Amino acid sequence: MNLAAVEAWTDRVLRENSGQYIRWGDALQKMPERGFFERRTTAFVMEQLGAMNLTSLEPLPVSGCIGRLKGSEPGPRVAVLAELDAVYCPQHPLADPQTGMAHVCGHNMQVTMLLAVADVLSRPEVRGQLPGELVFLAVPAEEMLPQELVEKLQNEGKIVYASGKNELIRQGYFTGIDAVVSTHAYTEGVEITPKLYIQESCNGFVSIRCMFRGKQAHSAECPQNGINALNVAVLCINGLQAMRETFPEGEGIRMAYILTSGGDNLSTIPDKSELSIQLRAKTNELLEALSNRTGEIARHAAAMVGGRAEIQVSAGYEPFWGDETLALCLEDAAQALEIPILRSPHGRYCTDLGNVSQLVPTLHFSVSGFTGDLHAADFAVASPECAYVLPARAVTRTILNRLGGR
Repeated sequence: MNLAAVEAWTDRVLRENSGQYIRWGDALQKMPERGFFERRTTAFVMEQLGAMNLTSLEPLPVSGCIGRLKGSEPGPRVAVLAELDAVYCPQHPLADPQTGMAHVCGHNMQVTMLLAVADVLSRPEVRGQLPGELVFLAVPAEEMLPQELVEKLQNEGKIVYASGKNELIRQGYFTGIDAVVSTHAYTEGVEITPKLYIQESCNGFVSIRCMFRGKQAHSAECPQNGINALNVAVLCINGLQAMRETFPEGEGIRMAYILTSGGDNLSTIPDKSELSIQLRAKTNELLEALSNRTGEIARHAAAMVGGRAEIQVSAGYEPFWGDETLALCLEDAAQALEIPILRSPHGRYCTDLGNVSQLVPTLHFSVSGFTGDLHAADFAVASPECAYVLPARAVTRTILNRLGGR
């Protein structure tokens, strides 16, 4: 492969076709869908990929699709990954009026990047010079679905895990992959100059469901005969608040909780309450320790008033750890494209790309071009060229660096 010539040609083609890629990004932004239900988006992606010179293209089991592009000689198998789903944000001006879903996390940018990279690297002028194999994975359900919807899909036998990438790991789609490249939207609230940000690491999380049992009694006539399950939840919350002070600095720990049930009427001492808790941290070891402490707090809170605690711990996403070799390939690409690039500190957010990164060398970087806040009604594309074209240029050059052995 004449790497320098291919790099120059592909970047020129990407810039010349920027108008098409921006139209794709705008179209995708207007079809936001819930995870595992991305039917219109999947159809759109398959239509565009189907017009390209790929080796194969097929749908994934629930939603999403996978395309393959085999090179002219043996080499690494590199996956380009994009997420299809949107977020529930009915206040957003481009939200679906029926579902309330909106692309306020920039996943439409990721999908545009995947399509543009596939477009340029599948062209006859360059395809014959590529070693290895490229895998284009348009994956479902990165954002967490409501628990009742997850359970419905599980009962129907459609999924085992609540996230798209965990499902694809289970089904073997990442077996034999040598590298994964993905990207994400970045915003500081206001429009900023074009920049790339390497995500070196981010948190994993676990979910804990605490169901507290008590005893009903008339709240006016004989409250002393009851065991107030709501009081158990309040005691547990106080214990969790006290635990916050013990969190060590630099470990990225975050804790959130929601009281989802606390009684049915004011005339009856509640015999059940429910608390949903999410813990985020830098390592699996720390997550396990925090989960154990949370369980002890819940059990002791119940014991204080004679109640009972039932605790369910569900694994969420693994911590993400980026691959340094791929990060250096991206830095080389950014330098060649004259794009400023920064190393971002550890992120307290979570992504199921963390599970992938535990198995396969993975690159995850963010790109500017957006305003407002992620997952909020003011999130918007500020610079279409930066949001939709720049990621494709950076990923294409990074892939060529990786295939070229840099």
